Amino acid sequence: MFNVSEAHRAKMLDQIQTHRLVGLLDDTYSFTEADVIGVSYKNQCSQKNVALGSVNIGVLKLTLLVDLLDRGDYYGKKIVLYDGLKIEEESGEDVFEDVPVGVFYIAEAIRTAAGIVITAYDVLSKTDKNLTIDQTSGTLYYFCKYIESETGAHFGMSQEA
Repeated sequence: MFNVSEAHRAKMLDQIQTHRLVGLLDDTYSFTEADVIGVSYKNQCSQKNVALGSVNIGVLKLTLLVDLLDRGDYYGKKIVLYDGLKIEEESGEDVFEDVPVGVFYIAEAIRTAAGIVITAYDVLSKTDKNLTIDQTSGTLYYFCKYIESETGAHFGMSQEA
């Protein structure tokens, strides 16, 4: 869950809302909805049926009109996607509050006549593998830290939380 301002909460109740799409590629290159001709995001289960221990992986499909990286340099790069809600207009300028949709890692980038078609998966895709656990005692925090160390996925939690 993300913290948002009271103005954001109030605007979410409006029947008419103005949104924008912004993103950051590789912590360096920013893009906006003007640079995108298609975007979709969904969660999918790692198996055909939901099962104990399965992973719900977020999938981002994005077509960029701009070529931000050299050929072959897209693979493994991080994309952070934001949904911005217009919360006010100040001195003729729109003021947006951006909320992250997710952090994704590029698995495929194909150049087409339409643009760069990107398929990226969230960090949970790194956990979709078999792990052997030799010890079954400890807190949930220590199990999560073990999974982080074995997969490279970071859950962003502290022992206190």
